[in-house]
Amino acid sequence: MMLRAGTWEVDRSRSSVEFAVKHLGLTTVVGRFEEFTGTLELRPGGGTASGFVEVASVSIGEPARDEFLVSPDFFDAGRFPQITFLSSELRPVDETTFAVIGGLTIHGHTRPVTLDVVVTEPESDATGPQKIRLTVSGQISRAHFQLQFAGASNKAVGDKVRLELSLVATRSS
Repeated sequence: MMLRAGTWEVDRSRSSVEFAVKHLGLTTVVGRFEEFTGTLELRPGGGTASGFVEVASVSIGEPARDEFLVSPDFFDAGRFPQITFLSSELRPVDETTFAVIGGLTIHGHTRPVTLDVVVTEPESDATGPQKIRLTVSGQISRAHFQLQFAGASNKAVGDKVRLELSLVATRSS
């Protein structure tokens, strides 16, 4: 499927930004960010993608842990209120899949990442603008962004963090 050139804006009400990390090597903790924006700018021969996540909107479903995650002891949302992603390349893999390469900034550290994106058929909506569904996935290392817990707790939580975004984007131009 070829996406039409233009600007595609993420519809937060129909999208999710989630992460998963191993805890004690036995269970997987899944969390999400409630506040985020994203844009995909497509033009013939290329395009860009960007995303912004409000760190203070993190939730793993346990208020005490959520408070810890935004505290200076982990994300430090007061000093680093946003997680940002700015692409440097969109690389087609096949008709429905592409890789987005870019810089991910977390906790004041920017690292290169490659995210896998699968595009599904546009939704049929005769009364409004065209919409697409995007499934975005990737993996990062907590250590690369200096997201470390103090003491023994750091070993209790895995270093590899799986990113899973389920996005609906609306073509705005």
